[in-house]
Amino acid sequence: MEPRTPDDFAAIQKYGSSILLTKEEIITIQKLRNASLLDEENSPVPLELREKDFKGIDFFPILGKYQFRLKFHKSESPEFVPISLSNGQKVDALRAGYFAFELEGKQIKLYAYKKHASDTEMFLPFKDKTSGKETYGAGRYLDLYGTPDDNYVLDFNLAYNPLCAFDENKYDCPLPPTENWLMDVEIRAGEMKVKS
Repeated sequence: MEPRTPDDFAAIQKYGSSILLTKEEIITIQKLRNASLLDEENSPVPLELREKDFKGIDFFPILGKYQFRLKFHKSESPEFVPISLSNGQKVDALRAGYFAFELEGKQIKLYAYKKHASDTEMFLPFKDKTSGKETYGAGRYLDLYGTPDDNYVLDFNLAYNPLCAFDENKYDCPLPPTENWLMDVEIRAGEMKVKS
């Protein structure tokens, strides 16, 4: 996502700083995401789809109930766990800890992962009750950026599709582990299923 205006730049800076974004800033991020999918040479959207009728991704309405300020519960002894890929292979990822919160009257626990112990960025893959219906069947992702005090913003309005949602034959994507399946909760936020 390349910023084009001062507002774009400010939204991206906040997004990468684990600061709660306003509705307008989330809309800016969404517009930049669609612009990158439509314009860039390295777009994951197949050229034939972009040349046909692909207009970008649709998003759920932005709702504050999907934004959380949370303390990250670091694992006392983080361990590498196998994560399945869409091609059937597995990769190891460091289970760094978890977030706990309540949504729709249900207690939720989601684990975050890192590629390397020294990474400050974390990756939170998840599936929910919308998966395969309104959203990509294999799940969606959230990116989390390091904070000095382990307080994070989890904003499902920023949930995005993995690359294989655009081209399953070209990309191999990490699948959400079953510990991050929320099959009794609808997270109607973020990116929706890609229309082909």
